[in-house]
Amino acid sequence: MAESKSEPAMDLLLWRHADAEDGIPDAGRALTKKGLKQAKQVAQWLKPRLPSDCLILASPAKRAQQTAAALDLPYTTEQSIGVQADIADLIAASNWPERKGTVILVGHQPTLGQLAARLLAGEPSDWNIKKRALWWFSSRTGYGDTQTALKAVISPDLLGHRWKSASVQAALAAASPSGFTSRRSPIDFHSSASAANAAALKG
Repeated sequence: MAESKSEPAMDLLLWRHADAEDGIPDAGRALTKKGLKQAKQVAQWLKPRLPSDCLILASPAKRAQQTAAALDLPYTTEQSIGVQADIADLIAASNWPERKGTVILVGHQPTLGQLAARLLAGEPSDWNIKKRALWWFSSRTGYGDTQTALKAVISPDLLGHRWKSASVQAALAAASPSGFTSRRSPIDFHSSASAANAAALKG
């Protein structure tokens, strides 16, 4: 019997806001000059790798709005992924893994890190996604289940001038939508995440 092919289903990008000022109210904290530069660096790497129909959802917090704006692409303010969001809110907003295409969530810790842990390890844990960092996940259907892969982890630390050696540039070029897709990759795992999982997490 011929083996069923795995087909691309959804890409989910988790982007934590860049460096922000201290102060209150929390929702009004703006990016620092350093944070604006960080957001721009990641955006410059990311933008040419995105499909034209990418859906960008940003937390209503000012620092997340400014981070999303660095892409210079249309984005939607999504109230449900703000600073008080939980994993179920992020899954519901993105419709992971049922939605077709590419979705970017621009949000906050600890929820982004907890969702990353669930996608990779199968259960929530307090993983640290640093300010300004971007984690790119891909879901593929086929072979009787859903396969999730971590395609890339990008930070301005890798994109800064001090890291721009030929070897690092080659590695960054490889961390593109065509990279890290082998079923045998050690970062691949099988997940049955669905809308039902999202509802269960609320309990």
